[in-house]
Amino acid sequence: MASVMDQLPGDCGRFVTHRNLHITVVFLGSVTEKQEQCVLTGARHIAMSPVTLTLDTLGWWQRPQVIWLASQKIPDDLVILADKLKTLAGQCGIKTDERPFSPHATLARKVRKQLILPEITPVIWQVRGFCLVRSDTRSEGASYQVIWNSTE
Repeated sequence: MASVMDQLPGDCGRFVTHRNLHITVVFLGSVTEKQEQCVLTGARHIAMSPVTLTLDTLGWWQRPQVIWLASQKIPDDLVILADKLKTLAGQCGIKTDERPFSPHATLARKVRKQLILPEITPVIWQVRGFCLVRSDTRSEGASYQVIWNSTE
């Protein structure tokens, strides 16, 4: 993903730091400690089949003002994982986004105008697990802390 970012115009916005590049499977928002423990307990019982995700499409969303990297074809097993995690969140009393799962990585923020985006070499990602991550939004950007990883 970092190599794709290197191909973007330098003045296109604020680039996401490399350590913060990720794909959100299900965004939970603010949760209570009880809800977090519920999700953590349930996530330990969700099996995931390894998948290959090909990130091959660059785009820009005007409203959130971001450039993103996504896949033209989402592996079925990744959609199944997202559905299982949404169901788990609901069982824990957490309302999630109703929109269909659309895996993407945000590469740059505060991109105020549409740019001509370069052709890219697809990024091939061997996805073997998922994490439960706590985020803290700060003025200098988000800070992420992995609190559980399915591959450990």
